[in-house]
Amino acid sequence: MGLQDFMTVFSNLDPSCKGFVTSHQVLEFCQSIYHSSISVEQIEHAITQICGSTSSGRVSRQQFIAVLEEIERRRSVEEQAYWDFQALDYKGTNRISLKDALMMFREFHGDRFSLYTWKEFLQSRDDPGEQVYFDEIRLWLCNYPSGEPASKDQITQEEEQLIKIQSRHQSDTINKLKQIQDDKEEIQEYLDNAQYNAQRRRNKWDKQGLEAMLFDDGLEADDDTTSTKSKDTITMSDVNDAMTQKYDKLKSKLLWEMAKMSAAMESDRHEIFQQLCREEKQYSREGSLQDRIGGLSGSRLDLIATLTGLMGEVRSHDLKRKEQTEKKRETLRQQGMKEQDIDKAIQTEYQGVISGDTTCGASLINLIERFKLEKEETMMAVKSRASMSSVALENEYYRLLRQHLLLTDEWGFPALAMAVGLAERPQQYRSTKGNDWDRNRSEQLSQIQLEDRKGRKLQHTPADLVDSNKLDDLGLTDLKQHLIKEIVQKHFYEREAMINMLQGRESEQQKKKAHQMSSQERKKRLKVLRNQQISWSQSNSDDTQHLHQILTEAVALYCEVRREELLPTASIVTDNVVAECVLADLIQRQEVEYEASLEQFVSKQVKSDVIFLIKKENKMRIKEHFDNISFVALGTIEISAEDKDYVDALDVKYDTLRKNILRMGLEYKMGTEWKQLNEKERKKYIKEKEKEERKLRGLGQLQDMESLIGPKSKALPSLRQLIGEEKSEYEKRLKEQRKIGQNQDEPPAEKFPHMNFLADLVPRYDNEQEAMLIWLKSTSTKQLPVKTQRLKIVLLKLETFCAQLEEDFEVSALSVGLIERLMAALQNRHPKDQSRQYDLAMRRTRLRLANLQQKEPTKKKEKSFTPEKGDLTGWQTAYLYEVMKRHYDEREQLLKYLQDESITELMEAASEMSADERKSRLAELQTKRRKLDLANSGDKEDYISILEEAVAISAIGRKSGRTSMEEVTVTTLRDLQDRQDRELAKLIQNIENVTEEQLETKLEEEKDARQQGTVHNVFDILTQTDDSVKEDELILSLEKKYSRLQDSLLSECLCQSCGKESWDKMAEKDKLVKLVHLKEQVKDMIQKGNYLCNSIFKFISLV
Repeated sequence: MGLQDFMTVFSNLDPSCKGFVTSHQVLEFCQSIYHSSISVEQIEHAITQICGSTSSGRVSRQQFIAVLEEIERRRSVEEQAYWDFQALDYKGTNRISLKDALMMFREFHGDRFSLYTWKEFLQSRDDPGEQVYFDEIRLWLCNYPSGEPASKDQITQEEEQLIKIQSRHQSDTINKLKQIQDDKEEIQEYLDNAQYNAQRRRNKWDKQGLEAMLFDDGLEADDDTTSTKSKDTITMSDVNDAMTQKYDKLKSKLLWEMAKMSAAMESDRHEIFQQLCREEKQYSREGSLQDRIGGLSGSRLDLIATLTGLMGEVRSHDLKRKEQTEKKRETLRQQGMKEQDIDKAIQTEYQGVISGDTTCGASLINLIERFKLEKEETMMAVKSRASMSSVALENEYYRLLRQHLLLTDEWGFPALAMAVGLAERPQQYRSTKGNDWDRNRSEQLSQIQLEDRKGRKLQHTPADLVDSNKLDDLGLTDLKQHLIKEIVQKHFYEREAMINMLQGRESEQQKKKAHQMSSQERKKRLKVLRNQQISWSQSNSDDTQHLHQILTEAVALYCEVRREELLPTASIVTDNVVAECVLADLIQRQEVEYEASLEQFVSKQVKSDVIFLIKKENKMRIKEHFDNISFVALGTIEISAEDKDYVDALDVKYDTLRKNILRMGLEYKMGTEWKQLNEKERKKYIKEKEKEERKLRGLGQLQDMESLIGPKSKALPSLRQLIGEEKSEYEKRLKEQRKIGQNQDEPPAEKFPHMNFLADLVPRYDNEQEAMLIWLKSTSTKQLPVKTQRLKIVLLKLETFCAQLEEDFEVSALSVGLIERLMAALQNRHPKDQSRQYDLAMRRTRLRLANLQQKEPTKKKEKSFTPEKGDLTGWQTAYLYEVMKRHYDEREQLLKYLQDESITELMEAASEMSADERKSRLAELQTKRRKLDLANSGDKEDYISILEEAVAISAIGRKSGRTSMEEVTVTTLRDLQDRQDRELAKLIQNIENVTEEQLETKLEEEKDARQQGTVHNVFDILTQTDDSVKEDELILSLEKKYSRLQDSLLSECLCQSCGKESWDKMAEKDKLVKLVHLKEQVKDMIQKGNYLCNSIFKFISLV
């Protein structure tokens, strides 16, 4: 780093251009560049040395480089002094004699060694005769000495003096011990203190782990050991310290494993372990560990695998190996090797990587080497991402903290090493052994954990709610550490619960039941259980027992699903193998969840956001939601932020349908009392029923939902008869139609089981949600423009609005079903939908007539909103809502005239006319109507008169023989509904090409049209003749014809561009994707006004 670079650093540290930086800023800079930590005292002394005692810790631009050089000198001296101190501490007591301390002063101060400085050091000590700690001496060794250099004679005299001081100190210590022996009270106090400390250290071991007991800090296990100073940033020193702690913990766990394996009796383990710790430390300090490793107790005993076999390679090496493996896999594929043989070849090669010496001694040596490698790789990784170094540092630091917490579990070293190894690298959920060696580790870890937990009772999480006041006092980094602890705890209790569900006594009956089911029955039952789990979660119930019953059954079913998946790769799949596989799925899922959580909370820079996440995780753990078990066993679908809008729109649709059903039940049960209630009171009743329905759905008691509806529902058609087939079934039938080239009707509703309206909505919702999420994840969907994808949301909102417009459940169900298949209106609806269109018209006709007879006013439902700028989906929805409201008004206007008694006189006059006269008169009325300006009040009256006359003439034309007036009304309304559906379908078909500004204009036009009472669709069906019907059919046929010609031409273009041989080999799905993409390009050209392209295209099509 050159002079200019240091000046740039100074400018970055001094953004406000004060001309100086503080000791704190210098410290932060040093921590970001040095691999080892440096104390604030060294920084302060360096500044005082260069800038003087009056600088108050401030460093000017001119002094900045000199201060950094002094800090580097001090850091180098301190590091060398540390290792010299360790060499002199041959007893491992972390202290040296006064004579050795004098020798270190002489060594580091050299020719400038001064007895004045040495005496100052002795006087600064509480007990000048006591042995010396490193922390006492490090600053004195780094500081420049004061006073005259000492002569050899003076040094000799001082050494002799030190021997006398130490002798007196030892004599005083012995005398004190004798006094204690003579004083019974003091002996008792000593024994009490020893007993207290023994119990305290035992508590520390139980609550904080073995390492906390070994490196005792003198505090109680429950004492708050965190610094009172909150921490908000992560530095390179923090990462290095965390890395060191991780490997110290691993080393401690390995030494304990060696003690456990080599001890003849359990009572000998602690003594052997302490001896191993001392010897390892001494040999490492002397640099002779590798030569003397064979002499350590248990070092020749074998583990189940090498250290690399247990933990895997460090992340960067593992990633590089996977990249090489993928290249090799591709090469072997090109050579014609089968996937199964490729997997075997790759696994065999990897076995060579992880094979080797499995002894504990070799693992200890490899662990030390791995520490150096991972530390180096981590620093390189962070430096390579300099632009995002703070994020990279936080990611590394919080991964390491989680690994620390995993090492506090009570498993043996192999299991802990595997758990930490898996946590080092991002995992894939439900990967296969053939292409992911970490999957093998997950299953081996599962095997150990299942075996260890056999016969043990289920551990339940403690109800330790977080203290909000304590959280508020923590810094941002400390809060994130707290969050990691909550996540790790949640994962631990999830694994405990899963192990219990896999091999506990309570699960045996469920496993037998699941084994007897067919594959289809299991799939169906899992869907029901998934719905129950979602409903339970939404209900905020405290009944965790019910959730555990759901999950226990789900795990049993999932075990059988996994068994079926494993059978093709193995002749026999035992229960143990299945259990290991399922628990491994959970472990991988938890790893994936942690990585997602890490990405989420690292970006949080506001304390309240992190506190919210802590409380959320804490609540989920205490209430035992076991979301990851639900995800694994039930296949609970993960909904991304991008997909949430789609799912929310679907939820609102089904909530609206449920409200309509519940309203129907309440109307029937309460009768006249319901009619007397105001809207607010009605909403209250419906809300209570919604709670009951949600609870029953959560408990899976679908049959009992009938009590919420009442007996009226039994007299009505089934839900399927009203709404029709499910969307996925319709789309499948439509594809089949295109394939065979002829229309097909949907299967009879009677073939499908029917329980009650509310119960039947449950599987329908599940299937529609599943189909929608599959559609969202598909490659073909992702290739579509976002605005095209989001049309799905618009359609769902229109379906919801349909249900909201109608208070009668039958009407809302019929209209929702028809709008689900709205695009079919552009061609020919299948017979059952044609029948539904007629039934819908009849139901609307009779409902309005009943309201007239009971003198109940028709309630207009208004739902208007103004979207925000830039919300294209919102503007599309608002515009189409307005169109649907106009359609509602049109239907109301038509029924108003057809059901008005005054229509009789006009019909009598019309009956005197011949058919040709009526036809001619309708054409005249249509012409007159087009010339009117409805903004003019006079023209508005003429408009109403024209409309009344047109209704009468059309009614006479439809009425023949014994045809009733009701039949005339129903058929006329049915035709209006058909026309409205076609209009709406055409608008939706083209709406993605309409800009936001154009939509805003169209919305205002629709509002004006409604305000003026425009009902052009009514006029069109009233003045419709056989010729106009034939014209519509002809246009429709031409559109279909040219659409097929376009597809053929574009397919031929693609064939030519790809080459016939490649095109013929291509899968039909890939061909379709390319064709859709090309059609979009052509459509875009036409929409943008590329008329030359359009003309050429039409010309080629005609040819």
